Amino acid sequence: MARAQHRKDILTAKLQPQRIVGSLIPRTDIVRELNNQGKHAKLTLLAAPAGYGKSTLMNQLMESRESYGEIVSWLSLDTNDNNLDTFSNYLLCSYNEAISRRDDLFELSPLELHVNASPKEHLTILFNEITASDRLVTMMLDDFHVITDNKLLDFVGWMLEMMPNNMALIIGGRTIPEIESIHALRAKSSLVEISSSRIRFTLAECKDYILSGRTPQLNELSIELLYQKTEGWIAALQLALLAIREEDDPNQFVREFSGTDRDIVNYLGGCVIASLDDREKNIMLRTSVLERINGELCTLLTDDLEAAAIISEQQKTGSFVFALDRAGHWFRYHHLFRELLTHELKALNPELYPQLCQKSAQWFEDKGHTVEAIDYYLKAKNYRCATRLISRHASAQVQNQGQHEILFSWIRDLPQEYLYGNPAILVCYIWSLTFTHQFSLAEETANQFRQFQRCNAEDLFSREDQKYIDYSLEMLDAVKDVSSGRITEARRKSTNWLEKWRDAPKFERGTVLGALGAACLHTLEFGLCRQAVTEANKEFHLCQSEYGVSWMECIYALVCMRQGYQKEAREVLEKSLQQAITSMGEHSYARAMLSVGLAQVYYDLNEIEQANQLLDKGFLYIEDHGLADTLIAGYTIKARLLERSGKADQAIAVLIDGERFGRKMGINNIEPALAMERGRLLLQRHNIDAAKSLLSNFDFFDEHGEIQNASPYESILIETFIIRLQIAQGQSEKTLEATKKLISKCRANEVNGVLITLLILNAKILCDCDQELRALRSLEQAVEMAAKEDNISVFIDEYQHLESLLPKLIKGHQTLRKTDSRDISEFLNRLSDVAGIEDNGRKDLENTALSENQLFEKLTKREKAILQQLEKGMTNKELAESMFISLPTLKWHLSNIYGKLCVKNRIQAIAFAQKLN
Repeated sequence: MARAQHRKDILTAKLQPQRIVGSLIPRTDIVRELNNQGKHAKLTLLAAPAGYGKSTLMNQLMESRESYGEIVSWLSLDTNDNNLDTFSNYLLCSYNEAISRRDDLFELSPLELHVNASPKEHLTILFNEITASDRLVTMMLDDFHVITDNKLLDFVGWMLEMMPNNMALIIGGRTIPEIESIHALRAKSSLVEISSSRIRFTLAECKDYILSGRTPQLNELSIELLYQKTEGWIAALQLALLAIREEDDPNQFVREFSGTDRDIVNYLGGCVIASLDDREKNIMLRTSVLERINGELCTLLTDDLEAAAIISEQQKTGSFVFALDRAGHWFRYHHLFRELLTHELKALNPELYPQLCQKSAQWFEDKGHTVEAIDYYLKAKNYRCATRLISRHASAQVQNQGQHEILFSWIRDLPQEYLYGNPAILVCYIWSLTFTHQFSLAEETANQFRQFQRCNAEDLFSREDQKYIDYSLEMLDAVKDVSSGRITEARRKSTNWLEKWRDAPKFERGTVLGALGAACLHTLEFGLCRQAVTEANKEFHLCQSEYGVSWMECIYALVCMRQGYQKEAREVLEKSLQQAITSMGEHSYARAMLSVGLAQVYYDLNEIEQANQLLDKGFLYIEDHGLADTLIAGYTIKARLLERSGKADQAIAVLIDGERFGRKMGINNIEPALAMERGRLLLQRHNIDAAKSLLSNFDFFDEHGEIQNASPYESILIETFIIRLQIAQGQSEKTLEATKKLISKCRANEVNGVLITLLILNAKILCDCDQELRALRSLEQAVEMAAKEDNISVFIDEYQHLESLLPKLIKGHQTLRKTDSRDISEFLNRLSDVAGIEDNGRKDLENTALSENQLFEKLTKREKAILQQLEKGMTNKELAESMFISLPTLKWHLSNIYGKLCVKNRIQAIAFAQKLN
């Protein structure tokens, strides 16, 4: 791989543990325990309150594992890491840092950070690299308690599930993280948990620590008393020893102080701060506003040219100051000590704190560190400067980098009047809410702003501002509706918007045209869909929105597939995929979205290997950033590929996961579509009761039994499933008319993708009703349509309905007298090869070479029972009643029996049975 350079926004100080100066007590026993227990554990959790020595213990554990030849990376987390992109970038950089400081890893090169790669793409690259290296790798994440974003916690859960066997994760934090997969790891004994009761110092360690330092002499009783009062809490012990230095009688001091844990820390911290001389105290109080400190900032905040040197000296004495880099340019205070300093600063001079934050913000802004500058402006309550920077950078932060969580953190600290008073920020905020599927909050925020706008519009907004606000909010409203599956509303709002805002900017027009096209996919207005998408594509090209172009190409391909034009869809997607890779990179979200669409095409064409490869590249990322229809396609094709490989249980599990995701995100049209696909698989396994229950789980029907709350396309899917269910229940005659009507509806609306399936189901129904000639004609129509586009997979997926008819059609295909009969013949030959049906009697010749016993063993248990009953001379109706099955089901079984035994009728089957006795 290409050697990577650290990105500008990566703080390398976070990629190594804090440098400890002064006495350090080896935690040999607990390190050995963690090494032994963690041999087969994917995850080790160190959970304890602040000041218990988690980071120091992890540092020693890191040194121990590296001494055994492991690759060990380190990442210190902070609140700015509550973002998937930031977090995944830092993980890769931490791995790069780990291998760069080793001299014995010549075969490994740092991984490249891809600008447009999704977080899961980045981690998949990392996992593949670790698997190939065959070396043990441990990744350490310190201060994990700052990670609060649910999406990021789910991402870490995904990491734990996908990590290779030669990789482990060690997490240190104040609490046990809310990661669902932790419970599964615990059940599999793949989790090691260490709490504060184990991390805290033992009495022996406490004694060693006290005696190794420059602490005034404490007697044995005082040491034990100090241990009892601090309960092995390392930070409290450190503070106590610092405070004791100023006491005339250290033993008396130990006897007299008491209180709760926090009281002890506050008291001891106050003693330590009081022990500083005025100059030291001023420097440390003023710089406590900073998350990280360097020389320039020290001088800026203290007006003392020697401030940095004084802090560096404090670091050398171990006074809760840590170096963040080897060169000693950056420092930070221990989190607990910084809290004490900041509390003291605000108590002594409440007006000084915001002034110092203001100076810090200006320094970070001048240095180009925009995110930190905004954070300090917000702490300084300088909302005017904060909004200035947010409005300038929010669009790039959100639309180009997808860093929605950072914007959310800024909005939380921004008073409502500043949010509502800045249209650019407000639009980006609602955009982020919409694209993170927080539809209710997006709608609520828009409504609240409308109320604010009515009351303050004349005072705050110019006419141009008003126009921008109106067309942006209406655009986002349409996008929200189409994203959440409210198709009718999306269709109406998109149309109205395009009529109302004819002079809107190209990006906004392209977005709404795209929403209209996506809605028309479901309203069966395929002509309008093509027109809207084509126009949107032009707008996105003109405003150089590469992702917008890919989005439109994907929708265009989807409408091609709905209409049964697989070849056109393939051409569009293959070209667009190459363009996306060229312009946005191999690991962009656009590439993932287009790969899933192309995987569907390849599946339809029965190019299974290519479909698998493409789906692997896109499936992991469609939940993060994709159309609802892409999500449906991804889950559906994933399930069908699993079904093809004989993993039906896994296929159903995938569909259930997709339904759950759609329900969780409030995307209305995902769950019904995937549920109908799950029902198809259940019926294939003859699980009729489970399939029937799917219909009752959804509010599909009104009091008159008519389909409600569904788009026209969803209605077709539901009606198709009902037909399947009735066939499985032996009610083919009952569904004959309904199938005919649905076929007519699909013909009229050119829903050819579903039409082929319906023609196959219709053939099965007609066969069950003893109308074989009509059944063959219906199947012939399906073949004629599919042959034009090489759509073979639909016949394989529906083969259980075709087992008796398809061989007859293939053997008699010379009766087809069409102008394109050669194409149909070639298609049927390919289909016969794939389905295992040989032309010219080859299959019959092969079967005659098998013994009667071998042929008999090909029958199922039910088929054997039916064969044994044939000799009794019962009619089909009597035989069906005796077996407690329907007449159509019996006929289906008889057809299977005749085919497997290579006989043509009942007489030959009876003769076969008699020969076997």
